[in-house]
Amino acid sequence: MGIPGLTTFIRNRSHRYLEYYELHDTYLVIDGNNIRCQLYNSYVKCNCAFGGDYDKYAQCVSDFFDNLLKCNIIPLVLFNGAYENKKMKTAISRTKEKIEKASSFCPLSQERMKFFPLFLTRVFKNVLKEKNIRDVQCLFEAHNVAASVAKILNCPVLSYDSDFYIYGSLYIPFNTLDKYATKSGTGKGYLMCCRIYRTERLLNSFEGLDESMLPLVEILLGNDYVKRTFKNFFRHFKLHGVSRNKHDYQQRRIEETFTWLSKYTLDKAIAGILSRLDKPIRQRILHLIETSINSYTNASTEILIPLGFSKEYVAQVNSHHLNRIFKYDGDIDSLTYIEEIDEKDGIDTSEEEEEEEEENEIMNIPDESDSMYSNALVSNLPVWFINELLMGKHPPYFLDLIIRCVYICSPQIEDCNYPSTVMICSRIINVIFALLKSAVNNEIRDMSYITRGS
Repeated sequence: MGIPGLTTFIRNRSHRYLEYYELHDTYLVIDGNNIRCQLYNSYVKCNCAFGGDYDKYAQCVSDFFDNLLKCNIIPLVLFNGAYENKKMKTAISRTKEKIEKASSFCPLSQERMKFFPLFLTRVFKNVLKEKNIRDVQCLFEAHNVAASVAKILNCPVLSYDSDFYIYGSLYIPFNTLDKYATKSGTGKGYLMCCRIYRTERLLNSFEGLDESMLPLVEILLGNDYVKRTFKNFFRHFKLHGVSRNKHDYQQRRIEETFTWLSKYTLDKAIAGILSRLDKPIRQRILHLIETSINSYTNASTEILIPLGFSKEYVAQVNSHHLNRIFKYDGDIDSLTYIEEIDEKDGIDTSEEEEEEEEENEIMNIPDESDSMYSNALVSNLPVWFINELLMGKHPPYFLDLIIRCVYICSPQIEDCNYPSTVMICSRIINVIFALLKSAVNNEIRDMSYITRGS
């Protein structure tokens, strides 16, 4: 879902951060959920009020992969799985926003919000199957996994999501990639021109900034956690004279965040962040920080197996990648609370509304027990079920039903004078939920019985 404003921040300094690149003869990790939508938005030009044009879309996807294959590029497509705890609030909020937009949508308007047809992913995956393109469905979000695979294979990630500016892998923004393959200057083979981003360019532009600090950028600036939890932290930047326009304010805040992080070690930066938070929420924010850092550095290499790599290759990779679990060892309760002088933060909100919003958002920060509960449920799932999820034999919402008993419907444009078409499938979803719970629970009980019996 990205870091608000970071794509604009990089684009405005593209001469510094993006360089010309000729894409050919390489693996290419593709952010499947993102690229399926980018292709629909950029090339198909369908009117989303009528939901479909699947024939045009299938041809567009087919042409896209034909051009990659023509350049001797091996695509590896990774799809998102179930929602992560930290993403749930944003996912539900955006669904509500889409429902409101859909209720007043006009086919002739120039609405920026897109309503993707229900079978967009199915059509996309059908084309992958026809062309024998390797793909895998991650258990949860694919971004960290995609970046890790790209770093292992020393190849780029193709997406259009600002998260990849801080994940440490080579990254090609989709909007910089040429639509068609062209003949190589040597006369041998084909290539696709684009712009590529290297993390080293960002680190070099902020002297002293270390790659280990980048997960903190996601925590401080990302929109999937909280908006005002770090209000006190950002006050000490004292952005005097900044326009009250949210866009301008966010751009300055991004630059000041990178500058501030460049002055500290990881432990001191964490202490500096936590010391500006009230004690009751420090542990929850620290858990977010530790989880983010560890997911950034310790993604499992087992995902390479369903992508077609041998177990021997994965074992070789593991022998060269020593995973270390980060744990902050300071005493967060002994940190002296630092309250900055109240400054206008550039956003017009009444004091009463701010306090209410801040309280609600703090309540929605996922804590360690949430993650432990989800991890325990997943680890107890049968191996055959996990493998079939990775192979895409089951939709990702199966895991959402098992973990948190939630199914988020995809909003469509329909006549709001009548009951939603979603209601037609509610009983079906209930039956699927019951079957999943029953099958998984029985499998766990059987395995537990076998273990005790042995």
